[in-house]
Amino acid sequence: EQAVIDTGPVDTLVVVTTRVDSTPGPASSRSDSDSDSDSDSDSTTVVTVAAAVPMPVPSRPVRIVVVGDSTAEATGAGLVQWAAANPSLAQVEVIAGPGCGLVLGGTIVAPGGDRDVDAECSSYINDVALPAVTRARPDVVMVMSTVWDLSDRRLDPGGPTLTPTDVALRDYLADGLAAFTDSLLAAGAPRVAWIREPAAQLNLLGLPSPENQPARHEVMWSLLDGIASTRVQVSVLDLAGYCDQAGYSAPGAWRPDGVHWSPEASLSIATDWLGPELIKTALS
Repeated sequence: EQAVIDTGPVDTLVVVTTRVDSTPGPASSRSDSDSDSDSDSDSTTVVTVAAAVPMPVPSRPVRIVVVGDSTAEATGAGLVQWAAANPSLAQVEVIAGPGCGLVLGGTIVAPGGDRDVDAECSSYINDVALPAVTRARPDVVMVMSTVWDLSDRRLDPGGPTLTPTDVALRDYLADGLAAFTDSLLAAGAPRVAWIREPAAQLNLLGLPSPENQPARHEVMWSLLDGIASTRVQVSVLDLAGYCDQAGYSAPGAWRPDGVHWSPEASLSIATDWLGPELIKTALS
């Protein structure tokens, strides 16, 4: 489900004022041995409270387009609900390509079988995502990629299987991520906000999950930082760091399949942090 963005002429986006929202993050649990409570219960619920987020109030709703894989789709679902509850702040449209990363070319080598990236995902990028950005005329495009761009990949038929920590694939990903970013800017995005992605926990599904490896995510984060450092229109939002701080990273109800947020978590993340961060990005 996606919200409708007003694509007609609009006034220049400016800051009207600033407000501070402070709302609790998700609950986590600890054992009574960690508490001084005299309660007879087996555990005590501890609520982690996210820090207050100063948010500039825009002169009109900020138009946000979300692109990326199914995790971007799940994250965007919370943004859609948040925007619907705050129509003066934002309008959100989610244009996701489940099962697709954002770097074309080569063959993904995965436990479920090899995948020809161009055959499965070039249409999403070239025929769906980029035209949607041109049509929607957003103030900011949020981009999120998790598993697929961090999977093992063969760049040439019969060539070696590489991981993102191999220099050849790292350089290939750097070029591909930069090219996609530049394509978004060329399509009319005045701001691009890449998401520093939390690691997926595919092991919860009983699947081999090299994409859980921290080193792979460190490669991605480094490449995103490099892209932002050379493009003034591009920023990186640290969702991984926020989720660690606010308690969303632990396995459990917030991420029941280890990959996608629950609707409740997605809405909380959007309300407590991501929505305000995207508004700040659009107004920067």
